[in-house]
Amino acid sequence: MSASESLTPAPLTVNARQLPEAAANLTRTGSAAEEGWDREELLRSRSAAR
Repeated sequence: MSASESLTPAPLTVNARQLPEAAANLTRTGSAAEEGWDREELLRSRSAAR
């Protein structure tokens, strides 16, 4: 296996009917995770600035 092959992402197999639900789930979990990370990062940067 070459290096370029190992870096190729696996194809996404999502049924067309599942797509809206999958996108909604991804958006929910993604935004929740980002908000949590932003809060942590904000606290860290504030304490580091002092």
